Amino acid sequence: MNIKENYKQFCKEEKSLPIFFQDWWLDAVCGEDNWNAVIAMKGGQTVAVMPYYIKRKYGFKLLHMPPLTSMLGPWIRQVESKYERQIGYQNEIMTTLIEELPAFDSFYQNWHYGITNWLPFYWKGFHQSTAYTYVIEGIRDTKRVWNDFKKELRTRIRKLCSRVKVDISQNGTLEDIIRLNKVVFARQSMRVPFDEEVFRRLDLACKERDCSSTFFVHDESGNPIAGTYIVWDKTSAYCMIGGRHHVYDDIGARSVVMWEAILFTSQFVDCFDFRGSMIESIETFCCSFGGKQKRVFCISRIDSLPLAVHNACSNLYDLMRGGARQRL
Repeated sequence: MNIKENYKQFCKEEKSLPIFFQDWWLDAVCGEDNWNAVIAMKGGQTVAVMPYYIKRKYGFKLLHMPPLTSMLGPWIRQVESKYERQIGYQNEIMTTLIEELPAFDSFYQNWHYGITNWLPFYWKGFHQSTAYTYVIEGIRDTKRVWNDFKKELRTRIRKLCSRVKVDISQNGTLEDIIRLNKVVFARQSMRVPFDEEVFRRLDLACKERDCSSTFFVHDESGNPIAGTYIVWDKTSAYCMIGGRHHVYDDIGARSVVMWEAILFTSQFVDCFDFRGSMIESIETFCCSFGGKQKRVFCISRIDSLPLAVHNACSNLYDLMRGGARQRL
């Protein structure tokens, strides 16, 4: 059994594995030949995995985050033991995963917020920065979730629900989501940060497994004015992409869409992950739903001196201009 076959078997067996780690997800967003994984074994059993996306740019080999994917990193099967033994076990397994990685020019991954130990990567020369997501836990208790919303948010939702139609559909609305998402980026003179064909391919893969849904608010004429696209696994739902028509920015359509998504996915999962943002306005929006802040480790290492020099010069240039942009 080769590594990918072993990894796919792990995906079938490990119920706690997030949707972004699933082999079919990686096939959809990366292409079957553009991702691989390292694994750690004990007693002939796979006990941990770490998938990675392989991207080549300007001659550099980059192990970075795939499009439309919130998290990767190591995923270790839990063992029942004392805390100090668990940490020692994690350190041993993570070291194995690191040693199995192929040669690369640059490595960058955002980890699941549940992974709080990155010391073995630090010891191997990796760096860590912090991002945040917001997660509502225990969403099956929808009454408690509603009461945890900010008062102003509940008022907006009640007011809008009294005058518009909320439509929940799993078919035929993907293009509306794409159009609404384009509106958001167009207003900021920004390019949509994913390939539409990749998104369509991912949507087909999700539909085959019945783990995605779209949610919309329509105006009086039946036109979608706000929408969001949600996926879920065994434990959590994730807000993937969304958008709204700028004319309706202040009427709370986006809030209604999100509340409907939470209500719907509370039938299947216990947590709702907003997939976070470091942008102040988005953080404020997520926080208003009563989500708890979760720390996300962003792990990186550059092994190529020319690439390190390139990024350092680009960072200096951006600082002089008062901006920032993503590096290779």
